[in-house]
Amino acid sequence: MSNPPWFFPSWLVAGLLFTLALGSGVWIAVAVRRLRSLNQLAEERHTLVMQVQKLQASLEEETQRRLAQGQLLISFSHDLRQPLQAIAAHRSMLSERLEGHQGFG
Repeated sequence: MSNPPWFFPSWLVAGLLFTLALGSGVWIAVAVRRLRSLNQLAEERHTLVMQVQKLQASLEEETQRRLAQGQLLISFSHDLRQPLQAIAAHRSMLSERLEGHQGFG
């Protein structure tokens, strides 16, 4: 089914009727409203970008803090292992001595 030769798209008809009914100044008002909404979107985008940058910076700081804390814990655990290893060696030496004395009794 083809359209008759006098057929116009509905958006064109609506635009022409809109202009005839309200005048061309309405188009300027519509354009200004669209520009304002675009400016608001740009401001919202800028705000979101700034918030994301702040969150990334705080995440990086937290990551660095946790890495430093992990390194500190590793050094503490290494420092604690040395006395524990010395105690274990001393205990095994004492148990060997006790085993030697039990043989004489």
